Amino acid sequence: MSRQNRRRQDGEAQGTVTERAVPEKLWQKEKSEKEQWQKETGETPGTLPPAAVFRIRPSPKNPDRLASGLWTGTFPRLQAQFAQDLPKQSMPRLTDSRLGAALTVTAAFCFAGKTVLAKLAYREGMDPLSLICMRMILAGGIFTAILAANTLRGRWRPQDLPPAKWAAVVILGIFGYYLCSFLDFAGLWYIDASLGRMILFLYPTLVVVINAVLTREPAAFRTWTALGVSYAGLLMMMAPHVTAPGPGFYKGCGLVFLSATIYAFYLVGVDRQFKKSQMPMLISVTMMVSVASVLAHYGAVRDFRALAGFTGKAYLYMVLLAVFSTVIPIYAMSAGIALLGASRAAVYNMSGPIMTLAMGALLLGERLGPLEIAGMVLIILGVSRVGSKKWAAGC
Repeated sequence: MSRQNRRRQDGEAQGTVTERAVPEKLWQKEKSEKEQWQKETGETPGTLPPAAVFRIRPSPKNPDRLASGLWTGTFPRLQAQFAQDLPKQSMPRLTDSRLGAALTVTAAFCFAGKTVLAKLAYREGMDPLSLICMRMILAGGIFTAILAANTLRGRWRPQDLPPAKWAAVVILGIFGYYLCSFLDFAGLWYIDASLGRMILFLYPTLVVVINAVLTREPAAFRTWTALGVSYAGLLMMMAPHVTAPGPGFYKGCGLVFLSATIYAFYLVGVDRQFKKSQMPMLISVTMMVSVASVLAHYGAVRDFRALAGFTGKAYLYMVLLAVFSTVIPIYAMSAGIALLGASRAAVYNMSGPIMTLAMGALLLGERLGPLEIAGMVLIILGVSRVGSKKWAAGC
């Protein structure tokens, strides 16, 4: 008799013992998931988290088998208990999946257009500081209106962000949106949109390194391999420019990489300091801090009347940059993550660099050689392997 058949007979002979042990194990797993959910959201878990819901749903290929791997005929009481405890509204709907995918792809497309719109604005005589100033003024006004509307309706309350967190809000607002965006746009002054997008796309690798340093827990060998693949791809994209680099090429690459580093620190800070339920309000408040920062910067070095001296096309690009590549993708990505989960949303977000490449070729006339395309593929492959499930937000 084979070992597998012997184990099967032993399990049938001791069905009561197995039946008591397995539910206890699953309930312990559910309890830990509820505690983790409560820790991340700050809410009492009245329903099971989506991960647990999916695990106990019947398998699409075999309706008699639970997604947890248990046969329904083996543990009927366990199945009945789960069916009683799960509210119907907690089960995911197919339309949620499609809507989440559409929102995430839309966010990726909008984020992809940010570098292209910046380069188009530069062709109309704008400079990085004027561009970031107009972007923050326009987008900040929209975020302020959203914050005011939700506060008046009672959806967001000032006490949702305790006073002890306001210092962190100010720091994150200055570094997360203002300084990060300014360095990104300053770097794009010197390099192509596609290269700038791919450098900024490396931010998940920097998040992994920062977390490894802060937690003092070394990353797995597979993670370091993915990091190596990502940065090998970056070197391949930069290689064609090494022999004859344009003016400020290395400066531009360094500024965008510094922007990616600051954005990685921003994400780590948000994850450590705030709960997920605070994120919608946090986005609007940090944007208001960023607006104040960029206005102070611009007012210290220039006259605000200079913002009225650009062409009509330049103002059109500024409006598109503020609405199309800032407000819409931030909320679309947030809604997509809520419907799909961070890991699935991250998969759709990987399409962003390809969209930037297509828009750069169509609108800017940028062309990538075989080596640069191979480098882009390596970066996407490495980031997809190293990116934590938490970091699905676009940049």
